[in-house]
Amino acid sequence: MNDVLLQQTAPKAEALDQPDSFLRELLAIHNQIVEALGADLPLRLAIALYDTDSDMLHTYQLAGSADAGLDHYAARLTDVPSLAFAQKGQALRVVDDLAAFASADSAHNAAILAMGYRASYACAVEDDDQLIGIVFVNSTEPGYFTPERQRKIAPYVHMVSLLVKLKTSQQRAVLAALVAAQEVGAYHDTDTANHLRRMAHITRLIADGVAAKHSLTDAFVDRLYRFAPMHDIGKVGIADAILLKPGKLTVDEFATIKTHSKIGADIVAKIVACLGLGNMPGRAILENVVHLHHERLDGSGYPLGLVGDAIPIEAQIVAVADVFDALTSRRPYKEPWPVEKAIDELQRMAPLKLNADCVAALIAALPKARAIVENFADH
Repeated sequence: MNDVLLQQTAPKAEALDQPDSFLRELLAIHNQIVEALGADLPLRLAIALYDTDSDMLHTYQLAGSADAGLDHYAARLTDVPSLAFAQKGQALRVVDDLAAFASADSAHNAAILAMGYRASYACAVEDDDQLIGIVFVNSTEPGYFTPERQRKIAPYVHMVSLLVKLKTSQQRAVLAALVAAQEVGAYHDTDTANHLRRMAHITRLIADGVAAKHSLTDAFVDRLYRFAPMHDIGKVGIADAILLKPGKLTVDEFATIKTHSKIGADIVAKIVACLGLGNMPGRAILENVVHLHHERLDGSGYPLGLVGDAIPIEAQIVAVADVFDALTSRRPYKEPWPVEKAIDELQRMAPLKLNADCVAALIAALPKARAIVENFADH
C-alpha cells in the first residue's frame, strides 16, 4: 500500500472563504462579457445544475451579483414554465422581460425581479444528450439581449458551458470509479441504491439548513450532495461475514469495521491519482466525507479521534445524515426506528457527539426528511 497514504493523519480543510478555480474562471468570463458588450449596466452570470434523480434545478455558481435572495435556491424544473425549453432539448431561450412570467413562475423569478433584473439569456448545458445544467445571463434592461448582443455573448456562454461539463465530468468520473469499486468488491452491506439516495438528499437538507451560519456556498453544498453517498466506500474491504452479521459484533470485529474509513480514504486517493484529477473541485470534500464521517465532536469517534472544529463541517453534516439513516433503516441486526425516535436519539447525541446546528437543521426540515425516508424506502 502506498506509504504516502499510510502517513495521512489529518484532514485537508476545504477553503470555504476562498474562491475555487472554477469561480475564478467564471469571474474572468463575466468580466470578458461585460467588456465585449461595453455594458454599463449590471450583468449577472449564473449557473444552475440539474439533478435528474429529483428533477430539481439547484443554484451552483454566480458572478457579477450578490444574489442573497437566490442562495441555496432550488426549483422542480417541470414546475417552472419559463425553463421548459431545457426539457424540450432546445439549446437557447431569450426573454425580453421576466415580468411576463411573474404569475406563472412567481417563486422562481421573484428574487431576480426584486434585484432589478429583467432580461434573460439562458443556455442549456448537455452532456451525452443529458441535461446537466443551465447557464444564465441577466440584465437590468428589458429587451437587452438583441440579436447583435446575442452573437457577442454566445462564445462566452459556450465557454462557460464547456467549463461546467469539464468540472462535472471530473466528479462523475471519480464517482463512476467508486461505484465500480463497490461492484467489483462484491459489496453486499445494507447500502442499497435507495440508501445512497437517502444519504444524498438528507445531506443536502442539512447542508442547506446550516449554510448561512457556516458560510457554505451553493457549489460546496452541491459537491457534498454528490459525494455523501460514497461515505462508506471503504466497506468493500470488509468481509461480508462481519458486515452482515445479525448479532452483536465482538471487540475484534468492531475494530475491523472501523478500518473502513481509512480503507475508503486510500481508495479515493488512488482513484483520484490514477485519473489525474488532483485539482478536481471538491476533492477535499470527498476525502473528508469518506475518511472522517465517523469522527465525533467529543473525540470518541474514529479513525483519528478528532475533537470539535478539527472535524471538517462536511464530515459533521454527513455524520448526522448517516446516523439518521442508520436508525430509520432496516439492518441485519435491527428493525427501522420511527422517525420521531431517531430524532430523539440525535438530540441526545448533540452537542457532545453530533453538531447541534446540523441536528436542528434536520428537525427544521423534518417533513421533507420524512418524505425522503418514505420515497426511498428499502423493500
